Amino acid sequence: KTLNLLLAILFLVSTNTSFADGSKIALGGYCPVAYLGFQKALFGSAEFSSERDGKTYLFVNADAKKMFDKEPEKYISSIKFDAWCATGIALGKKLATDPSLFSVAEGKVYLF
Repeated sequence: KTLNLLLAILFLVSTNTSFADGSKIALGGYCPVAYLGFQKALFGSAEFSSERDGKTYLFVNADAKKMFDKEPEKYISSIKFDAWCATGIALGKKLATDPSLFSVAEGKVYLF
């Protein structure tokens, strides 16, 4: 139980990480392009990042970053409910997500 609690706390801290300029890491550091392009939850790298609307998005590689930079709204708008848990939204609650748990349906990404 202690290990599970520690992992939960580490996850929550990592999903709310802020940079010195006030921007936040979006999607807990997972690559938004990978959800649609590979249908996989892949953790991005700070080496490949882009800032948009006060959020910093991390990408798995330079190609993913280029794809995002070319059409950022395509990837940002594909993440439904502003990255809140889809099940929580259905229940009328805003619940934090585990960005590695997701589903893609009709070009939209639902996090859980």
